[in-house]
Amino acid sequence: MLPLKCATYDRYSSDKQKASSTEDQQRNMKKFTDSMGWEILAEHIYSDKAVSGKSIAPRVEFNKLMEVVKSGKAPFQYLIVNSTSRVARNLRDALKICAQFKFYGINVHYVSQGIDTAQETYETLMMAHGLVDALYIKGISKETHKAIEGQVLKGYSGGGRHYGYNSRPVYGDGIDQDGNRVRIAREYVIDPEEAKTIIRIFTYFGIKGKSVKWIVNLLNKELKETGEPKSPGGTEWCVSTIIGSKRAFRGILNNEMFIGKYIWNKTTTKINPETDGKRMVVNDPGTWAVFENQDIRIVSDELWAAAKKRQKEIKKLAQGGFNKTKILYSEHLLTKLAKCGTCGGSFGIVSGGPHKKYGCSTNWNKGKYVCPNNTKIKGRAFEEAIVLTLCRELLKKDPLALLTSEIHVSLDEIVRETVKGRAKESIQEELNAAQQELENVHNFIKKGTNTETAESLLLGAEARQRDLKNELMLFEVGNLEDLKLTEAITEKDLENYFAMVVEALTNPATTRETLHAIVDKIVVHCNNEAYVDIEIHEELKKTISYVLDLIGKRDTRIQMQKGTFQHLYTSRVFTCRIVLRPGAEVFSGAENVLMTVGGC
Repeated sequence: MLPLKCATYDRYSSDKQKASSTEDQQRNMKKFTDSMGWEILAEHIYSDKAVSGKSIAPRVEFNKLMEVVKSGKAPFQYLIVNSTSRVARNLRDALKICAQFKFYGINVHYVSQGIDTAQETYETLMMAHGLVDALYIKGISKETHKAIEGQVLKGYSGGGRHYGYNSRPVYGDGIDQDGNRVRIAREYVIDPEEAKTIIRIFTYFGIKGKSVKWIVNLLNKELKETGEPKSPGGTEWCVSTIIGSKRAFRGILNNEMFIGKYIWNKTTTKINPETDGKRMVVNDPGTWAVFENQDIRIVSDELWAAAKKRQKEIKKLAQGGFNKTKILYSEHLLTKLAKCGTCGGSFGIVSGGPHKKYGCSTNWNKGKYVCPNNTKIKGRAFEEAIVLTLCRELLKKDPLALLTSEIHVSLDEIVRETVKGRAKESIQEELNAAQQELENVHNFIKKGTNTETAESLLLGAEARQRDLKNELMLFEVGNLEDLKLTEAITEKDLENYFAMVVEALTNPATTRETLHAIVDKIVVHCNNEAYVDIEIHEELKKTISYVLDLIGKRDTRIQMQKGTFQHLYTSRVFTCRIVLRPGAEVFSGAENVLMTVGGC
């Protein structure tokens, strides 16, 4: 029998750690594979040096490894890693990575913990070790925070990149083993070029009375033509960069650091465990550290006062200002659904009040040099067009016959695939293991280990249990001779369902809720000054939930767990057109064209 072929992965966190850590890991992995009689492929030894374990993105070598695995042509059957912490400090990421490897037929073995993904209990073992790793990361974060606080209290930099400034090292009297001066801290110094841009922004806004959008357009025009000035994010300028937003909290016009007031520990970054998205939250003001340092002042008192005065005037005219308007935005019918077909950004409210208008948020925030789509659509006309199009399309009878047939075929394939090559006993064993794993997670949480990692694992364990319950149920019904899926759901059933949807759409009390339940996204294509073409993409979850409930009522033997079946039929795209200029001559061979003449 030929020896198993293996790849290896090792990593150490920072340049403060010994590079020999890589050699130690590789030696340990080689010792293990030799004991098993396995072979490490020399061309598939992957090593990331001085890279944190918090994120996958910056790890060049690991991403190369993933590309090989995802190609489906990996010449190895195992990935050998010294310990779980080398792959991820986040348990959610560690489990996801293992699942990806197993999907492509590659098992992972962690030498130090003896965890092998070929074993049925590997997820439970990883959960235990992963929680330890997560707690370790939290411990490091606390110690780091204390160390930085000590530096700030001495008047030094608290870290982080601040627009308008660079940081330079501060040296003590000591000498290291190489004869170099020992760096004891860093301090902020003004970046001359970025300081010029900051002063220009304050001058244009506070003294010359230019709008923020005008300033953004000017800066993006210069950026496109010359490559300068770059924004704090290093990309295009946008309105929120200058005036701030709910997410960024301040913006250039509100950054007190420019008048020599340095505030540390004002915000904390939190990570959403489902999306990995970052969100900034304001800490308790009692934990802030505030220092006056005139050496870092960029903006004069006069310029700062002029900008603040104009902000107050604008806020008064807006009757509550930006924050109140943002609250108003969230009440509009198409918020979070509509997308710009030109840049892919949000197509939301860009002018409020009784005559609200929808437009490309990227164009409004960053100007025409980032997205040229400056089309505006009257809010009422846009919203009515979407609702009327859905009411018309959902009640058409011909598509319902096709949907019914597709649902029947999908259900039949799901049943056949579940029965094919499976044994009821093996499904039951997997279900028992999944239920035990779920119980373990609950026990961890009950003991007070309710970390974001544990909550994420709980969601995964619940989903796995749900999937296996479906498989077991479908295995049993798949062998029933009297099973008639064509009778479990009929064309008339779908007709009745969509009639209820249309009724809910036309009821003002339920329009918004229903629209967001049956629509995935709305794409607005503004390629012509005379009209806009709109695509309405169907969301399937609500419909599929209805279908599964109905099947369960018709045949009590088929009780499917929701959340598993997402594609019983292919999502549809409905189209309509809105005319922007009354009397405009519009040619189209499309059947689904809605003419809203003079509506915009």
